[in-house]
Amino acid sequence: MATAPLTVVVTGVGAPPGVSIMKALRQSRLTPRIVGVDADPDAVGRFRSDATAVLPHAGRDPSGYLDALCRTIEAERASLVCFGSEIEMLVVAPQRAAIEARTGAHLVVNDAALLVRCMDKLETVELLRGIGVPVPATADGSDAEAVDRLLEEQGFPVIVKPRRGSGSRGLHLIHDRRQLDIVLAHQRGTVVQEWLPSDDTEYTIGAYRSPRLGYIGTIVFRRQLSAGVTYRATVEDDAEIDRLARTVCDGIGAWGPVNLQLR
Repeated sequence: MATAPLTVVVTGVGAPPGVSIMKALRQSRLTPRIVGVDADPDAVGRFRSDATAVLPHAGRDPSGYLDALCRTIEAERASLVCFGSEIEMLVVAPQRAAIEARTGAHLVVNDAALLVRCMDKLETVELLRGIGVPVPATADGSDAEAVDRLLEEQGFPVIVKPRRGSGSRGLHLIHDRRQLDIVLAHQRGTVVQEWLPSDDTEYTIGAYRSPRLGYIGTIVFRRQLSAGVTYRATVEDDAEIDRLARTVCDGIGAWGPVNLQLR
């Protein structure tokens, strides 16, 4: 009797992370059956899937999203769920144990408290500093005294960016106090950071840390950016960056696929 193929639900298949997860699964020796899901019925990954479903938007209807996700997992008899968007991970992580108990599937998502901290730039800096990783000087944009201390120590220019966000959205390179005051008055929930000017030493590290087998592997890319995202990258053999990536994963207790960026 033939064994049924592994069925994997991949979410967020309208954006690069979800599509990349699908690509990696297709190239793996697992040869899984892939169920691509997204809130957008025209998401590109849905047309590359073996089966598909449209779910409510996790940010706008979290309870509806969770119920629809569980029903999809059950209907497709999926054994594994991989998440391609941050908002879905934030919604799912607190309910992971309940979803796994209900569906029998394994959810590839980290601890909810860790995700919340790592999606907040100020919390991330404090987390990394606590495990001895070097970080840029950083101040809460709403803390005037902390901002003044940072300016006394670092001077201009500085970077202002949202505490929560990605892809360089809302990022400003600030050259003087007047410009800083205008940005901080109009943009809430920000951090002010030391400017690290070396654009040619931007790196992304992909690490995979298994809770059962340890490190499966790491890969270091030197990045070239366009609109805040990587448009070209070269693989580099850098033992120091590799060690630093593992220090971060170990120190914060992250497992599974972990993306780290640094200069």
